[in-house]
Amino acid sequence: MKNFYNLGVGRQDCSAYLDAIEKGYSSTKDIFIVYAQGVIVTYNAVSSVGIELFQDKQFAPKGSMLERLITKHCEENVASNFHETSSIIWFEN
Repeated sequence: MKNFYNLGVGRQDCSAYLDAIEKGYSSTKDIFIVYAQGVIVTYNAVSSVGIELFQDKQFAPKGSMLERLITKHCEENVASNFHETSSIIWFEN
């Protein structure tokens, strides 16, 4: 797979997301959530065009469900890159 350059919060690790929650920075947390939604929408779009790897999968979690999935993954994988976390959530659900 070809590497690409992540931008914004996608470059940060899960500890930055958890810090935002612990410190009560809701607007910062929301930026992470919106980033993850963008990753998920992109995977859904790519999946809908028939690329075999994605198997026509669609995943559209509500905000609170997505937040819980991200928090759970980040708590278990604090050093995980946030873009990778967003991707893993799509692939595992």
